[in-house]
Amino acid sequence: MTKETLTDSEIDARAGDWHDDLASALAGLYPQEARAVHAAVVDRATASARARAAALVALDRRRERDPEWYLRPGRVRYAAYANRFGGDLQDIGRRIDYLRELGVDVLHLMSVLHSRAGDSDGGYAIDDYRNPDPRLGTVADLEGLIGSLHDAGISACLDLVMNHTSSEHQWAVQARLGSAYHRGLYLAFADRTVADTYEATLLEVKGATISIRALSWQFAQTPVIMDLWPFRSCTSGCAGFWHSSCRPGEAQPKRTSNS
Repeated sequence: MTKETLTDSEIDARAGDWHDDLASALAGLYPQEARAVHAAVVDRATASARARAAALVALDRRRERDPEWYLRPGRVRYAAYANRFGGDLQDIGRRIDYLRELGVDVLHLMSVLHSRAGDSDGGYAIDDYRNPDPRLGTVADLEGLIGSLHDAGISACLDLVMNHTSSEHQWAVQARLGSAYHRGLYLAFADRTVADTYEATLLEVKGATISIRALSWQFAQTPVIMDLWPFRSCTSGCAGFWHSSCRPGEAQPKRTSNS
């Protein structure tokens, strides 16, 4: 019987398979430090792979034998806001039988991560990428839910908008306090010229105007720091942008589990 832990050869093979794609992406994001970032990412991924739960290792191996598992015709995805579908993560687990009755084999949960209080861009103005919203539950609750879904033959899908933070996220807080490193994680301009240019021409999305002014108000002091988020209305304290997020030595968002 195969031991359900990843071997060194399996880990090395995965790193090799993704080497070129990862190197290319990092070269565009971090041209001066791409090699260091690459090494840090591989080290972290390797450590996570070695600590991976046996059930997930077994699932990985099944999927490697069937690399197009997610493209199979007939897959049925059910998408829902976590709090509206079940109230919290444990309650969602109690609805798995209902999903099975519907023939669902992918549950796509939205707005799971810890977002800012009050207006939060539908739960996507993130305070903390490492934990679920405490109103939904804990990391252990999330891992338990994913395990129960897997037992029922249902894949879990979570939205991870990695470069879209709230104004309360620690990166944004440090940027407001003047940290050059953290300001480097956002788009910064000396004045409002660029922001006002976008503001003048943005279209409405689902009846709501995307407001650059609303996004940059919390950085009223120069330089203006703004969020370019073209697909949703962000009038609720968003401060992130979709290019630069983490560098060596910086706390990294962590995926709590795999689908």
